Amino acid sequence: MRIFSLSRSLLLIFVAGFLALYNMKKRIIKFGKPKGECPPCDKVSEYLESRGIKVENVNPFETEDYDLILKHNITTVPVTVLVDEEGNSILRKAGFNEKALNSLIERYNSSNEK
Repeated sequence: MRIFSLSRSLLLIFVAGFLALYNMKKRIIKFGKPKGECPPCDKVSEYLESRGIKVENVNPFETEDYDLILKHNITTVPVTVLVDEEGNSILRKAGFNEKALNSLIERYNSSNEK
């Protein structure tokens, strides 16, 4: 009886984890300086906000998450990255370029539709 109870618990944990991963969506991370310190960074933020895109802002000069900076090869700002459910880069755009950001937005919107 105890084995059945343990197996059932493990199965429930597995299913809950699977459902959590399934419901996760791709997200956009913008690596840049705080507002007012980097005009191109501000332009990227304003452009994405004007299109209703929520972004995760990361200041690579102040974060302690060095693995994130290394993982996405951040050597300049601004860099806008579309990441998958596991945090891997799908599409990466450096600087402010409307055409490039539009392609990132299009990919983001199409990948998050279910």
